[in-house]
Amino acid sequence: MLRLFNTILFFFFVTISYGQALSGSYTIGNNASDDFATLQAAVSELEISGVNGPVVFGIQSGTYTVSELIIPTINGTSTANTIRFQPLDSNGVVTLQSSTHLIKLERSNHITFDGLTFELTSDNVQYIGLHIKGAEEINVINCIFIAPNNKGKHIQLDNLKVFSSNTSSTDYSVQHVQIENNVFSNGNVAIFSNGISYSKNNYVNIINNVFEGKSGVDILIYFTNDIYIKKNIFTGERTDNPLQFRYIEKNFEFSGNQQYLEQSNNSPLYIMDCQMDNSSPMVIKNNFFRSYSNNILIQRSSNLNILNNSFYHESDSNSSTIRFTQNLMDITVNNNIFFRTNSKSLIYFSNDIDLNEFDMDYNCYYTPDNTNEFIQGATSYDFESWKTISNHDTNSILAKPNFISSNDLHLNNDVLIDGKGKVLQGVTNDIDGEVRNETTPDIGADEFDLDQSSLVDIEIESLVYSDNNPCLLLQDIVVSIKNNSAFPITSYNIEWWLFNNSKGKTTINESINPSESKLVNLGAFTFIDNTDYNLRFEISNPNETLDNNLSNNELIVDYSFLSTLEIYKELDECNNEYTLYIKGITNNSIIWSTGESSKYIKVSEPGTYSVSITNSFGCTITKSVTIN
Repeated sequence: MLRLFNTILFFFFVTISYGQALSGSYTIGNNASDDFATLQAAVSELEISGVNGPVVFGIQSGTYTVSELIIPTINGTSTANTIRFQPLDSNGVVTLQSSTHLIKLERSNHITFDGLTFELTSDNVQYIGLHIKGAEEINVINCIFIAPNNKGKHIQLDNLKVFSSNTSSTDYSVQHVQIENNVFSNGNVAIFSNGISYSKNNYVNIINNVFEGKSGVDILIYFTNDIYIKKNIFTGERTDNPLQFRYIEKNFEFSGNQQYLEQSNNSPLYIMDCQMDNSSPMVIKNNFFRSYSNNILIQRSSNLNILNNSFYHESDSNSSTIRFTQNLMDITVNNNIFFRTNSKSLIYFSNDIDLNEFDMDYNCYYTPDNTNEFIQGATSYDFESWKTISNHDTNSILAKPNFISSNDLHLNNDVLIDGKGKVLQGVTNDIDGEVRNETTPDIGADEFDLDQSSLVDIEIESLVYSDNNPCLLLQDIVVSIKNNSAFPITSYNIEWWLFNNSKGKTTINESINPSESKLVNLGAFTFIDNTDYNLRFEISNPNETLDNNLSNNELIVDYSFLSTLEIYKELDECNNEYTLYIKGITNNSIIWSTGESSKYIKVSEPGTYSVSITNSFGCTITKSVTIN
């Protein structure tokens, strides 16, 4: 090992040791016993001497100013003879700081950066923390990348053009890069793989990283094949499309990721011009997506599989959860959950989309009013209409998913979604790595088993009538509540609406034993005779937790009390005939003694005429009138 007692002696030793290849462990720092005073000095020695064995540079804790340091091809590097830069102390903090570019790798091979902090301090959006150009076998693990908000790029992968003496050139793409267990804070772009059409980057793994803070783009991929983006977490605010994938042709997997964005001005996942090879499609599976804009925008692409993802869409805008536009082919959308917090569209197709190019089934859809989940061009369709016109989603369901929360899209003992998915080749595990059911997997990214012992299910059974007779006047609003859980329910909330206007929300603190039903009086209300009312009731928050079966938490009832009935008559003297009619009767069946069923009839013969009104409960009143 080189042992240098001061900086002057160090440089002298380097001069006289020219040609002696490095192997083993070395230290970088300001101590007299350190082998190199700076990172630049260590790289200079590598460039001069090369390596003949694995080399580890342990860096003393502290902040080091590094400005546009270039690490070129180092002689002797191989799979066995690697170069590693890491803190000397496993608990140490080493910060590489620059107001310009930090480190550039130019055709460098077999280099690892482990546990370092790369910090850009400039507001220049073009500066790069780690610039990988034409390099191969590069590992970036356990590092922290910091930049100002929306400024600078953390890692960029670029083609390197090398000119020979006869002015011809060779392009070197980036190959085999592992980016794992890092934290990316702020910046304009976190990771940018920028291949070119005739010299694509290959084999880029982005795994188990955290992308946080305020930034523009998290991952931007151009002209790159063999990409695996797995188990990353995305949080914070974004000003652009956080995930952008363009001009990819084979082997792309985006799986097990969690994207919980507070704000994004554009689609959190943007796929464009990815004409995938038939044998190696783009696979987007087992991900959580929560956003305030389009979750996915896909244009001019083919051979895409969107499988077992959970989408939570909070935007009040007209953006759709997924937008499919412009010449798409071979798109599979199976086993996904699409959830919106408002009544806007879930899936949008532009007019030029051929629905025959899609395989859409075994999905779960939900919007609050379930009216316009699907749009093609300017035409909206509800779920049933969509299934008819598209010939898709035959086995899909319309249900509100029981997510833990908007920040945790795991499912909570969800009765409606359990076992409703399709067995899919290549989707044998869920977002947590848990094995999926081999015959009846769950829809969405989370595979779960129902636990009957902890399953919470409270049901609103019915509106209760006086003497159980719906034909009597209803004076108090009373509903029947049942506990389908295996344990007592001691509290819950109940709210009711009249014509969509809330009449109040109440917390009930009264125990209901398993399989027991109890009556709850919500107070008196004055109903007007012969008037139709729409009432809606909803229960929630049993035992201050989520209800696992949301299908029986709502009750909608049309109610009317038939009392007095009057037949009005008007004489048309010119034709010597009467018009007989009734007022104020709607949504009830009408039948006259003449057999007619409208509110108005015309009669010219003397006699007695009667009309009977029957409401939805089967209650009937009859009135007669005599014409002389």
